[in-house]
Amino acid sequence: WNPTLEWGQVLVGNFARDTAALHASRAPSPNSQLPTPISQAALQPIVEEAVLRMPAELEGVAFQVRIVDLPGLLLGRTVGNTILIDHNAAGFGWHVAPTNADFQPGGRLGELAARPGTEAVHRIDLLTVVMHEMGHLLGYEHADSGLMQPALDPGVRWLPEGDAGLDLASGEALLDDGSLAPEQLDAYFAALG
Repeated sequence: WNPTLEWGQVLVGNFARDTAALHASRAPSPNSQLPTPISQAALQPIVEEAVLRMPAELEGVAFQVRIVDLPGLLLGRTVGNTILIDHNAAGFGWHVAPTNADFQPGGRLGELAARPGTEAVHRIDLLTVVMHEMGHLLGYEHADSGLMQPALDPGVRWLPEGDAGLDLASGEALLDDGSLAPEQLDAYFAALG
Protein backbone atom coordinates (compact mmCIF):
# COMPACT_ATOMS: atom_id res chain seq x y z
CA TRP A 1 0.00 0.00 0.00
CA ASN A 2 1.40 3.36 -1.03
CA PRO A 3 0.67 6.12 1.54
CA THR A 4 0.00 8.60 -1.29
CA LEU A 5 -2.61 6.32 -2.86
CA GLU A 6 -6.20 7.54 -2.56
CA TRP A 7 -9.28 5.34 -2.46
CA GLY A 8 -10.37 6.75 -5.83
CA GLN A 9 -7.34 5.02 -7.35
CA VAL A 10 -8.15 1.58 -5.95
CA LEU A 11 -9.86 -0.91 -8.22
CA VAL A 12 -11.18 -4.16 -6.77
CA GLY A 13 -12.38 -7.01 -8.90
CA ASN A 14 -11.73 -10.35 -10.55
CA PHE A 15 -9.65 -9.62 -13.65
CA ALA A 16 -8.94 -13.23 -14.59
CA ARG A 17 -11.78 -13.33 -17.14
CA ASP A 18 -11.70 -9.70 -18.16
CA THR A 19 -13.42 -9.26 -21.53
CA ALA A 20 -13.12 -5.44 -21.70
CA ALA A 21 -9.37 -5.29 -21.11
CA LEU A 22 -6.17 -5.27 -23.10
CA HIS A 23 -3.12 -7.19 -21.88
CA ALA A 24 0.55 -7.08 -22.80
CA SER A 25 1.35 -10.17 -24.88
CA ARG A 26 4.24 -11.06 -22.58
CA ALA A 27 6.00 -9.85 -19.44
CA PRO A 28 8.88 -7.38 -19.67
CA SER A 29 12.42 -8.63 -19.16
CA PRO A 30 13.16 -9.16 -15.45
CA ASN A 31 16.31 -7.04 -15.90
CA SER A 32 14.45 -4.04 -17.30
CA GLN A 33 14.37 -0.85 -15.27
CA LEU A 34 10.95 0.13 -13.91
CA PRO A 35 9.63 2.90 -16.18
CA THR A 36 8.41 6.27 -14.98
CA PRO A 37 4.61 6.31 -14.56
CA ILE A 38 2.67 8.36 -17.09
CA SER A 39 1.09 11.65 -16.06
CA GLN A 40 -2.41 12.88 -16.83
CA ALA A 41 -0.81 15.75 -18.80
CA ALA A 42 1.00 13.25 -21.08
CA LEU A 43 -2.13 11.12 -21.46
CA GLN A 44 -4.51 13.92 -22.49
CA PRO A 45 -3.13 14.61 -26.02
CA ILE A 46 -3.22 10.88 -26.74
CA VAL A 47 -6.89 10.70 -25.68
CA GLU A 48 -7.65 13.67 -27.95
CA GLU A 49 -5.88 12.00 -30.90
CA ALA A 50 -7.70 8.72 -30.22
CA VAL A 51 -11.07 10.51 -30.34
CA LEU A 52 -10.14 11.94 -33.76
CA ARG A 53 -9.17 8.51 -35.11
CA MET A 54 -12.12 6.53 -33.78
CA PRO A 55 -15.47 6.09 -35.55
CA ALA A 56 -18.00 8.90 -35.54
CA GLU A 57 -20.21 6.90 -33.13
CA LEU A 58 -17.89 8.06 -30.35
CA GLU A 59 -19.23 11.61 -30.73
CA GLY A 60 -21.49 12.42 -27.81
CA VAL A 61 -20.30 9.46 -25.71
CA ALA A 62 -19.39 10.71 -22.24
CA PHE A 63 -16.38 8.97 -20.74
CA GLN A 64 -13.36 9.60 -18.56
CA VAL A 65 -9.84 8.21 -18.67
CA ARG A 66 -7.95 7.55 -15.44
CA ILE A 67 -4.45 6.36 -14.68
CA VAL A 68 -4.28 3.51 -12.14
CA ASP A 69 -1.98 0.66 -11.20
CA LEU A 70 -3.63 -2.27 -12.96
CA PRO A 71 -2.59 -5.78 -11.89
CA GLY A 72 -0.33 -8.11 -13.85
CA LEU A 73 -0.06 -7.55 -17.58
CA LEU A 74 -3.20 -5.41 -17.87
CA LEU A 75 -2.60 -2.32 -19.98
CA GLY A 76 -6.12 -0.91 -20.06
CA ARG A 77 -9.62 -1.79 -18.96
CA THR A 78 -13.06 -0.27 -19.48
CA VAL A 79 -15.49 -0.17 -16.56
CA GLY A 80 -18.80 1.46 -17.39
CA ASN A 81 -17.90 4.80 -18.97
CA THR A 82 -14.41 4.91 -17.47
CA ILE A 83 -11.24 3.83 -19.23
CA LEU A 84 -8.49 2.76 -16.85
CA ILE A 85 -4.90 2.99 -18.10
CA ASP A 86 -2.03 1.26 -16.30
CA HIS A 87 0.45 3.74 -14.90
CA ASN A 88 3.57 2.11 -16.44
CA ALA A 89 2.29 -0.17 -19.25
CA ALA A 90 2.70 -3.38 -17.22
CA GLY A 91 6.37 -2.53 -16.69
CA PHE A 92 7.23 -1.82 -20.36
CA GLY A 93 6.72 1.94 -20.24
CA TRP A 94 4.49 3.87 -22.60
CA HIS A 95 5.28 5.10 -26.09
CA VAL A 96 3.51 8.46 -26.00
CA ALA A 97 3.21 10.03 -29.46
CA PRO A 98 0.09 11.09 -31.36
CA THR A 99 1.73 10.77 -34.80
CA ASN A 100 2.90 7.68 -36.66
CA ALA A 101 6.42 9.05 -37.20
CA ASP A 102 8.07 6.26 -35.17
CA PHE A 103 6.27 3.52 -37.12
CA GLN A 104 6.36 1.79 -40.50
CA PRO A 105 3.99 -0.72 -42.13
CA GLY A 106 3.80 -3.97 -40.18
CA GLY A 107 3.22 -7.47 -41.45
CA ARG A 108 -0.55 -7.50 -41.01
CA LEU A 109 -3.40 -5.34 -42.29
CA GLY A 110 -3.78 -2.24 -40.10
CA GLU A 111 -0.57 -2.93 -38.18
CA LEU A 112 2.34 -0.53 -37.80
CA ALA A 113 5.70 -1.68 -36.43
CA ALA A 114 8.14 0.56 -34.57
CA ARG A 115 11.01 1.82 -36.68
CA PRO A 116 14.34 0.36 -35.53
CA GLY A 117 16.24 2.73 -33.26
CA THR A 118 13.16 4.55 -31.94
CA GLU A 119 11.98 4.43 -28.35
CA ALA A 120 8.76 2.81 -29.61
CA VAL A 121 10.54 -0.52 -30.23
CA HIS A 122 10.47 -1.71 -26.63
CA ARG A 123 7.45 0.21 -25.33
CA ILE A 124 3.71 -0.30 -25.41
CA ASP A 125 1.86 2.12 -27.68
CA LEU A 126 -0.49 4.24 -25.57
CA LEU A 127 -2.57 5.41 -28.54
CA THR A 128 -3.41 1.80 -29.46
CA VAL A 129 -4.47 1.00 -25.88
CA VAL A 130 -6.68 4.08 -25.59
CA MET A 131 -8.34 3.39 -28.99
CA HIS A 132 -8.85 -0.27 -28.02
CA GLU A 133 -10.63 0.72 -24.82
CA MET A 134 -12.71 3.31 -26.70
CA GLY A 135 -13.79 0.42 -28.90
CA HIS A 136 -15.14 -1.30 -25.78
CA LEU A 137 -17.02 1.91 -24.89
CA LEU A 138 -18.70 1.58 -28.28
CA GLY A 139 -19.60 -2.05 -27.55
CA TYR A 140 -16.98 -3.75 -29.71
CA GLU A 141 -15.83 -7.17 -28.56
CA HIS A 142 -12.35 -8.64 -28.85
CA ALA A 143 -11.29 -9.86 -32.29
CA ASP A 144 -8.68 -12.35 -33.52
CA SER A 145 -6.50 -9.57 -34.93
CA GLY A 146 -6.37 -5.84 -35.33
CA LEU A 147 -7.13 -3.05 -32.90
CA MET A 148 -9.61 -5.12 -30.88
CA GLN A 149 -7.42 -8.18 -30.24
CA PRO A 150 -7.01 -8.90 -26.51
CA ALA A 151 -3.17 -8.69 -26.34
CA LEU A 152 -0.62 -6.18 -27.59
CA ASP A 153 3.08 -6.58 -28.35
CA PRO A 154 5.59 -3.87 -27.52
CA GLY A 155 6.52 -1.83 -30.61
CA VAL A 156 3.17 -2.31 -32.34
CA ARG A 157 0.51 0.27 -33.21
CA TRP A 158 -2.85 -0.81 -34.57
CA LEU A 159 -4.99 1.50 -36.67
CA PRO A 160 -8.76 1.57 -36.47
CA GLU A 161 -10.53 0.48 -39.63
CA GLY A 162 -11.07 3.47 -41.88
CA ASP A 163 -8.43 5.65 -40.17
CA ALA A 164 -7.52 8.73 -42.26
CA GLY A 165 -10.27 8.04 -44.76
CA LEU A 166 -8.71 4.87 -46.19
CA ASP A 167 -10.41 1.62 -45.30
CA LEU A 168 -7.47 -0.78 -45.19
CA ALA A 169 -9.81 -3.74 -45.25
CA SER A 170 -11.38 -2.70 -48.56
CA GLY A 171 -10.35 -4.49 -51.71
CA GLU A 172 -9.53 -1.12 -53.34
CA ALA A 173 -6.39 -0.74 -51.22
CA LEU A 174 -5.13 -4.29 -51.79
CA LEU A 175 -3.10 -5.94 -54.51
CA ASP A 176 -3.88 -9.47 -55.75
CA ASP A 177 -1.55 -10.99 -53.16
CA GLY A 178 -3.43 -9.23 -50.34
CA SER A 179 -0.72 -6.64 -49.68
CA LEU A 180 -1.34 -2.91 -49.66
CA ALA A 181 -0.88 -1.10 -52.96
CA PRO A 182 2.19 1.21 -52.60
CA GLU A 183 0.33 4.32 -53.81
CA GLN A 184 -2.51 3.64 -51.35
CA LEU A 185 -0.02 3.16 -48.53
CA ASP A 186 1.77 6.41 -49.41
CA ALA A 187 -1.53 8.29 -49.44
CA TYR A 188 -2.53 6.64 -46.19
CA PHE A 189 0.62 7.74 -44.35
CA ALA A 190 0.48 11.22 -45.90
CA ALA A 191 -3.05 11.62 -44.52
CA LEU A 192 -1.96 10.47 -41.08
CA GLY A 193 0.86 13.03 -40.89
